[in-house]
Amino acid sequence: MKTVSSDDIQQIDGQKEIKVSAIVSTYNSEKFIRGCLEDLINQTLYKKGELEIIVVNSGSQQNEDIIVKEFQQRYPNINYIKTEERETVYAAWNRGIRAASGKYITNANTDDRHRHDAFEVMVNILDKIPEIGLVYADVIITETENETFENHTPVGAFLWLDYSKELLTLACFMGPQPMWRKSLHEKYGYFDETFNSSGDWEFWLRIAEDIKMLHIPKFLGLYLLSSQSVEHRNLDKRIQEDISISEKYVQRYLVTLEDVDHALSLLQTLEQKSPDNPTFSFSHMKVKLLNQKSAILGQQYRQVPSTSIPESMKGTQDTLSESEKHREQCEQKETSKAFKKQKIEGMVSIVFLISPGQKHTIKCVKSIRKYTPEKHEIIFVPADPIFRSDKLLKKLVKKNKNYRIVEEKGGEGGFSSACNRGIKAASGEYILILTDDVVVTEDWLSGMLECLNSSDDIGIVGPMTVNVEGQQRIAKTDYTSLDYLNQFAKEFRERNRYRRVPSRKIEGICMLFKQELIEKIGLFDESFQTYEFADDDYSIRSVIEGYKNFITVDVFVHHFEEEKQNAGKNKILFLDKRKFTNKWKYVDEKSITGQKLLIINSIELADELSQKGQIGDAVEVLLEVLERFPVNERILYSLSELLIENNKYDDVIYILENMSKEKFMSGEPYSDNFRWLELFGYCKEGKRHYEEAEKYADEALTLNSSSAKAWNLKGLIASRKERYTDAEEFFKKALEHDRGFGEAYTNLGA
Repeated sequence: MKTVSSDDIQQIDGQKEIKVSAIVSTYNSEKFIRGCLEDLINQTLYKKGELEIIVVNSGSQQNEDIIVKEFQQRYPNINYIKTEERETVYAAWNRGIRAASGKYITNANTDDRHRHDAFEVMVNILDKIPEIGLVYADVIITETENETFENHTPVGAFLWLDYSKELLTLACFMGPQPMWRKSLHEKYGYFDETFNSSGDWEFWLRIAEDIKMLHIPKFLGLYLLSSQSVEHRNLDKRIQEDISISEKYVQRYLVTLEDVDHALSLLQTLEQKSPDNPTFSFSHMKVKLLNQKSAILGQQYRQVPSTSIPESMKGTQDTLSESEKHREQCEQKETSKAFKKQKIEGMVSIVFLISPGQKHTIKCVKSIRKYTPEKHEIIFVPADPIFRSDKLLKKLVKKNKNYRIVEEKGGEGGFSSACNRGIKAASGEYILILTDDVVVTEDWLSGMLECLNSSDDIGIVGPMTVNVEGQQRIAKTDYTSLDYLNQFAKEFRERNRYRRVPSRKIEGICMLFKQELIEKIGLFDESFQTYEFADDDYSIRSVIEGYKNFITVDVFVHHFEEEKQNAGKNKILFLDKRKFTNKWKYVDEKSITGQKLLIINSIELADELSQKGQIGDAVEVLLEVLERFPVNERILYSLSELLIENNKYDDVIYILENMSKEKFMSGEPYSDNFRWLELFGYCKEGKRHYEEAEKYADEALTLNSSSAKAWNLKGLIASRKERYTDAEEFFKKALEHDRGFGEAYTNLGA
């Protein structure tokens, strides 16, 4: 790239009207800021004196100051704003926009670059077509830092969609380098500063009601694909932001069946043109649209929390053809990789993953020895295949007959591979994956076992901790050193006793499950080398096979803060993320795995809506997926439980009776299923048919004597009959089998 010279500067007419203000938000971007500013001063628009650069430093701890001031001394039209505290990128953009003198605004990310005439091309379109409020162009993708548009190493490209309000409602496709009119902010306000990574999408949707946008089908930018970008570092946060935006604007813009059908048609055309588009999940978009269509068709569900059972449930039949059934069997055989072997009852096999540095290994081992009276074995497994155990570790193994080391020469190594080597060597009924940067506390294992064994359908459990992302994270703790850790954990356990929270993902630093789970879903996927994605993958596989994963909120362990990642680890993380995305985000809905994932997503969405009090919407979601899978037990049971909570007992009885007829025709009546019996019993209790309800509860307990729901049902019936002593005994029985069963606690208190 030719850098602007002093001769060029003399040619810039400082009196010219500023057409574009480029907002540069920087935070700890010292390694990118020089290249960013060089990229901007080489824009043809800058050389004409029609571009100003506004750098907003949001409390950076690096040396952008020096570099920006150096450029200010050499080049005109560079403004600099600095805040003491860090703020969101959208707060920084708003500061820059308020200070801007340009007619048009663009954001210039410090790590992205532009074609030398990119801004001029965009300005010319905005000048010529006044009704266009925003323009955006295609970008080339690189994974190499500080390259230029003229000299780069391409790894792909983002060919953005032509503008459609319907599709914008489903996903943001304006890219990282749009240009828009500053006057839009006078009418529609500024970016929502509470967002971390999706605030631009929210603003584009805010203006979409009556503003047109235009796609420029030219490569005008260079985009750095990096695992360290804001959107990639805070993936869970971005997903939550996207969900909240989608919920708001889908209902605003897709209000008629014609709107939804038009969006579905556009989506189908797009998928045919670009089935492997890396930026969009077509199946996720389709689910959004189908849910909205269902909502439009069933407005009565939102007005009255009631439901009519659809005709599709009457005389239900299996929707899988014989060929699909065969494909399902083959797929299950392939993915399950059945892992069966003899196991010692009650034994916990701790698969202890040793990191190359072994910085905290001994601390972890000492905590296990001190706080684990339960029957267990420790299988030490190096995550690095070239690791060789040291003398101290060998001494530990020699002194303890229940300690072993599993080493392997060669191989690729990584988290999944190490887990699988340990699992294959394990002899316990239970498997516990534990990394060596975790220090355990008193009752840690008993608390996790208590949760895992409280129900047959629990797959994986994990504790609360620090220095992780997601629901298992505690932001602040009272202990200042490990000397006070156990006291904190004790008090934490007392405050949160028997609390457990369902969670799709369980962190791989400490996850407990039974050997039988491996028999059902197989070993860890060894294509993932890092725990950050291997645990996510394993957790999802557990859920789609019918299990529920739980966080044991009354168990706390310490997790040391990870050291700053090096370039090699960042590269592996990035590759793992790409593999994970390819495996789960773009899963084929026609595959068995895709169907299971769709069902689970729908059930989780319905549960979330129900908790918000949006009962009608929750019912709609389940009815929509039920149209596709009319005999799926998980959907039918979820729908039944939701309706029981809202006293729709006749509807549930209709569902259960239809289920029973279907099963009876195949020779397996549902009356042999304790969950079916429980639900029927709750319906009879709700209709005040107490004798029948008690009969169903007793039959359920005959099949499963540890069913907390059945014992709770017996307690409700006894209470209705004013047999309060019996009721108290039954509620206590329910809690005896499931300490986390909140309804039984409430009933016992009442």
